Amino acid sequence: MSTMIGFRSTSRLKTRVGVKAVTGDGKVTLLNLDNKRVFRELQRHNSLASSTLMVVAPFFQGDDGVVELGGVVSTRATTLVLDVTALNFTRTSGVAGTGVVGTATVGAADITNPRVDTVVVDTTNGAYSVIAGVATPGASLFNLQGKGAVPANRIVLAYVLVPANATTLTAAALADARP
Repeated sequence: MSTMIGFRSTSRLKTRVGVKAVTGDGKVTLLNLDNKRVFRELQRHNSLASSTLMVVAPFFQGDDGVVELGGVVSTRATTLVLDVTALNFTRTSGVAGTGVVGTATVGAADITNPRVDTVVVDTTNGAYSVIAGVATPGASLFNLQGKGAVPANRIVLAYVLVPANATTLTAAALADARP
């Protein structure tokens, strides 16, 4: 289980926390508070955070392990298909696993409301899939309102905002959530 927290910069300054950059481009960056490096850097940026970062309430993400390398999710220009890079992960039981380069397809968008979907890797076979959220007014990557429940034996890779009537996704619609 990971304790995740979302950040959005309110300034044009680029701040690095761990290996992730928090920028003023309107994107939400999710950070794992259980990562010692992230926690240490947040303490170092304590005075900066109060003036330039918007922070959401922490939430718990029930992962069956941690991604050691890879697992980057990206969008395609004209579809609801997401590309996922190869990855190495370690399950909570200590068993290592891999996933090859693959895709995950987001379901059709709701007609009236946005929703937050979850991109996961199955730790038993390395397959990628998308768990559909519930279309909810006001759903965003900042509040993850209506995100779907993650079943056992999965590691969350990213959250995807699917706007109402969307037929394509942009990079701004993704929030990296690798623990």
